[in-house]
Amino acid sequence: MEEPVVNLTYLRDLAGGDTKFMTDMIALFLKQTPANMHLLTGYLEQQNWENLKKLAHKMTSGVALMGIQELQNFLAELQTYTLQPINVELIPIKIAAIMAIYQKAVLELEKELFALAQLDCS
Repeated sequence: MEEPVVNLTYLRDLAGGDTKFMTDMIALFLKQTPANMHLLTGYLEQQNWENLKKLAHKMTSGVALMGIQELQNFLAELQTYTLQPINVELIPIKIAAIMAIYQKAVLELEKELFALAQLDCS
């Protein structure tokens, strides 16, 4: 079995047992992030390194809240590569990795939303 990419410890601590807060935060992440992923690929195609850097920075807080450490690391690397820009040949590889991790995270977060809904029903 694969290791989970999501670690909701921080969000659980922040929520202090408030499942509605957790549900709202996860739902918000799942609602907003697809558009950002689309923008990432668009900025890559345009080689718009400045907006790519800004978007990677913007995405970091939501990713941190969801405890997706590996995705956080790739976003930090992306910011570094687009700062100068240096190692631009690695940017498509990093974005592909970001997309793959994001897809895994979505599945895990959807399962968590289902589990939270079950708690609210009981």
